[in-house]
Amino acid sequence: MSNYVLTNIKLLLLVIVIVLLSVGAIGLIGSANAKGYNVITVKQDFGGEVSRYENEIDIVNRNSFYAITGQCFSACTMRLARGCIYPHAVLGFHSPYAVGPDANSFEAKVEISRSRAALINHYPPGIRKWAEDNRVLLSNRKNYLSGSQAIALGVPDCRTMIQGELQ
Repeated sequence: MSNYVLTNIKLLLLVIVIVLLSVGAIGLIGSANAKGYNVITVKQDFGGEVSRYENEIDIVNRNSFYAITGQCFSACTMRLARGCIYPHAVLGFHSPYAVGPDANSFEAKVEISRSRAALINHYPPGIRKWAEDNRVLLSNRKNYLSGSQAIALGVPDCRTMIQGELQ
């Protein structure tokens, strides 16, 4: 094989590994709903880099949706763009931030603004309004919503979207 083909294969394998690592806290449950979508359960995910979640959601959006059954904090909340929640689940929100020696650089501030916009754009309208009204993405203070509160704000209830409870 040529170096070009080998490089592309290595790149593809790297992308697959990154996606698998990024979804390490979630499990694939197969086609659980009537429309034939794969249901990905989110049991415990404390978040991470917003760009990583954007990439994952773009890949997963094609034929799957998320069922949030436990803790989903920080960038994990972007999965609300394509998901449902159980009443006992917990969502956690805070402002994006940068770490490291360049955390106060102009580039880091631009990336924080971009990340904040990506987060808010992935939220359903009720969560978006709540986040904006409470300025949760402008504060490093942690803000939490129960699944019941999120459902009251318009996030789909998994119990009505999925046939049978996912454990």
